[in-house]
Amino acid sequence: MTAPARSCGELRTAGPRIRSRGSRRHLVHRADSRTDPRGTRMAEIITTDARTVFEKQLAAVTAGDLESVVENYAVDAVLIRTDRSFAGTEGIREAFSGYLALRPKLAELVEYAEHGDTVCYRAVMEVSGERKDTVGTMVMKDGRIWRQTALSRPDTPANTTPLEVYRAWNDCLLAGDIEGATRLIDADRWTEKCLGLTGWLTDFQVALTHYARNMVEPWEGLEMSEEEVVEGRDAVTIRFRVEATHVGEFMGVPATGRRVSFDAIRIVHVRDGKVTGQWAQLDLWGLHRQLTGDRPKTS
Repeated sequence: MTAPARSCGELRTAGPRIRSRGSRRHLVHRADSRTDPRGTRMAEIITTDARTVFEKQLAAVTAGDLESVVENYAVDAVLIRTDRSFAGTEGIREAFSGYLALRPKLAELVEYAEHGDTVCYRAVMEVSGERKDTVGTMVMKDGRIWRQTALSRPDTPANTTPLEVYRAWNDCLLAGDIEGATRLIDADRWTEKCLGLTGWLTDFQVALTHYARNMVEPWEGLEMSEEEVVEGRDAVTIRFRVEATHVGEFMGVPATGRRVSFDAIRIVHVRDGKVTGQWAQLDLWGLHRQLTGDRPKTS
């Protein structure tokens, strides 16, 4: 979500670390008899500034302290995410009760800038073991967060290309590292079809069972070499050659012990540093002929 121009459009940071520019206006509270709706006397609220409130919120989130998180927000606060918005104390409680259950931890505060009562930040958070790039704004009021926008996505190095993501994912598959392969896919967007072997699949775990049945169990000594690669903005097409020894049933043909080779094509889609699916075609006719045909005669 893009921050309002008044908030962040005028702000610049001096580098990739925590270097803030802009003014820091202290939010001073008068010592009078006024109270906020939660019963806290305004004179009792600690004089603070935007950066201090921001750091208190980070500390509360990292500690998993829901009550402290809620206390950091104004009673009429609004939190806007790309999926929905939350308003008021109970809304903030609802938003963070689920989030804190994922045990978020600050990995790095990449950028921070402020002007007056407004903060703009970019941070890398570790959420359930996955690094997420988080961008947001906060507007403070009376020493608490009054308005906030937040957007997060998987943390992907800026120089990561679809080809690099595909190769990392394919290396995990070839090594039998299913956990690693799973971390590199987007299960919510997954679509896959292997022409002649499967229909369209939308469940990655189901796709893995087909992969094991067709590309792991029937073969030993499988070797894959890239012959041609065409890379786009969010997809990569690979023509590759496979060599393997037939040791298990494949397409109804029992193990033959033959060493075979065949061509295949993959179109792999990548978004936000994750593989979102693939379309694949193997030379099944040529492969079947090698498995069932006569062996070449030797002189």
